[in-house]
Amino acid sequence: LYFWARLPKKISSGVKSKVFQTALKNDVLYVPGELCYATDSTRRRPDHEMRISFGSASEANIREGIKRLGAVLHRVLSR
Repeated sequence: LYFWARLPKKISSGVKSKVFQTALKNDVLYVPGELCYATDSTRRRPDHEMRISFGSASEANIREGIKRLGAVLHRVLSR
């Protein structure tokens, strides 16, 4: 139903991040990893992970979504 992707630690994938906001503007959505961890005062939630869901998408939509997300990551990482 989903898989995890991890970006370099210096690249935030959170809700307010450049990656997430750019993805939304390009009609692609992922779940920021920070939303998938319980609050734990002994450690920070990772801010460079994303959960990519595909459970109800067609193969064509999965391909298009990965293409769009790849373009977003390329744009953000190459700056």
